[in-house]
Amino acid sequence: MHRIRFYLLSFCLTISLNSQTIYDKPLSEEIIKRIMPVLSAEAETKKGNNNYSPDNDFGNILNNIENGTVDPYLFIKSKSGYADVPDGAIYDEAASKYLTHQLTTPAAVFTFGIDASEYSKEIYFADKKPDSTFLETLRTRSDHKKVSYLLNSASKFYNDHKFDEITEYYSPDNSIKVQLNEASYYHFLNYTNISTGPLILLMLTNPHNPRELDNVKFEKALKESGFSLVEYQNIKNILIQALMDSKDLNIFRTDSKKPSNQAEQKAYEEEQKMLNIRKMNAYLYNNHAEELNLIFKEFSLITE
Repeated sequence: MHRIRFYLLSFCLTISLNSQTIYDKPLSEEIIKRIMPVLSAEAETKKGNNNYSPDNDFGNILNNIENGTVDPYLFIKSKSGYADVPDGAIYDEAASKYLTHQLTTPAAVFTFGIDASEYSKEIYFADKKPDSTFLETLRTRSDHKKVSYLLNSASKFYNDHKFDEITEYYSPDNSIKVQLNEASYYHFLNYTNISTGPLILLMLTNPHNPRELDNVKFEKALKESGFSLVEYQNIKNILIQALMDSKDLNIFRTDSKKPSNQAEQKAYEEEQKMLNIRKMNAYLYNNHAEELNLIFKEFSLITE
């Protein structure tokens, strides 16, 4: 018999009030069908975290990159067949070694040999917030149009190579992720041997453990579901409530005293509406209990 960990209920049922709600009616088969792959992907992530153990050789790889015996880009290419860059991108080995050290993961840096546009400098390097009219003038200048052209061309290159665009670009096999940066403004604050302009950053998604790759799977599943992250969390929380309700459907038998005035009548109707929604969600959960119970075991909500 499954035992449910009720002590998580107060945390799990915190439903965000920021999202548009679709939950004033019962969940549907269509919602379950869309949400199941996302739940499974999140469960995989949790399993990956529990099974994580560092690769003993990874520290040696980083040391070899930093001391110059291993080239970071060649190392990345040895691990993935998708480590390509568009024409015109210039590999910077020294910057790649520096960033590998900063990020503690192999990274390959490519620039276009130009400095940041005046617009980008105001956005990323200015000490105070720029004037919006002034910014708009800078944005339409030729130097920024060139930066935009290079980044748009790079974006098209990765889209043409079937990379998945989430927050970054991910190769079809999820082995490589690519960042397109308008300016080298963040990781290179203490590194001056690189142009300040646009750059391409290549990294392995899974250099030595499964966790980041599992997060990519979750982001991809969420994107394909059509739900926002807040909507997903809300539906998951409603399913957790349905899991708990499904164990004892007798809780929906009410012997409430009939309302004696209009205010009580309204409250009574709202209560009955919510109980009916929970009851229908519980029945829907039971229709999919075999799959959902396996998933929620990974969330530590069910134990044998």
